[in-house]
Amino acid sequence: MNSEEISLIKLIRGFNAPLAAAADISPCLMRLDGVRAVLCDVYGTMLASSANGLSDNYSCPDLPAAFRESLRSLGVEIDPAAAVAGVNRFNAVLAGEQDRLKKQGIAYPEVDVRTIWKQTLAGLSRNAKRFPALNGRKISRLAVEYENRINPAWPMPGLEETLCALAAAGVQLGIVSNAQFYTPLALTALLGEKWRSWFKPSLCFWSYEHREAKPGPELYQRALAALEKSCGIKPPEAVMIGNSIANDVRPALACGCRAVLFAGDRRACRLSPDDRRRISSRRWPVITGWPQLMKIIVPGP
Repeated sequence: MNSEEISLIKLIRGFNAPLAAAADISPCLMRLDGVRAVLCDVYGTMLASSANGLSDNYSCPDLPAAFRESLRSLGVEIDPAAAVAGVNRFNAVLAGEQDRLKKQGIAYPEVDVRTIWKQTLAGLSRNAKRFPALNGRKISRLAVEYENRINPAWPMPGLEETLCALAAAGVQLGIVSNAQFYTPLALTALLGEKWRSWFKPSLCFWSYEHREAKPGPELYQRALAALEKSCGIKPPEAVMIGNSIANDVRPALACGCRAVLFAGDRRACRLSPDDRRRISSRRWPVITGWPQLMKIIVPGP
């Protein structure tokens, strides 16, 4: 871990505090036999967050204020009008990059948010006198400052104990997440280095690295191929746990593994009436707290 990462982890740790998470649905605990691997989503599943996912974050009405404060922390002062313009430009750059990737054939494109911030700030520099250029380290810090001002996060209750128990039972653990460069840093900030002992780096798939997001099949296919290649684990022996039927449950099932819906936080698990009917038909397990996972998973040999 380099000095920049250590600095960003300290920054993230300073922004975050416990967040309450509450369910608005009853669990459906169905036994899953022969489980050899568990793949986990992050936001809304491992971490409670006040907003769930990159696209949601930027609809918050306080974005200009968060942008202004984030720049101020880097010694850059802008007025409120410039902050509004900056957020609008960020959204326009983000949409443009997503459109460009879609034209390349990526159905669910993902970006590296540092690239979006770099292009956003370049535009501001052209339109504002004496706006200083920010190098890569400062752009990374700006991204972390902004994200944690608008989307603080905290580990879900019972997460650590459950992951420890799964690892102790010999279950392979992986991550399939719509994520940014700061997501692994956030896990270190909030869980400590021990999360890296639970999740092998070769089984962690972050959307920003592959330029494709869930619900596209790319991350799932990569994760399941890695499980089979490195551990001899077949897709039916793996379980995906996530807070979204659209992003986690359905695509995981379509790729041949099993799935568990995590409905422990009603902010993140947004269920339509049709979703609730499907849950009541017991098509897949539903848990509202991490410890419940140990009640339904039976590790395989």
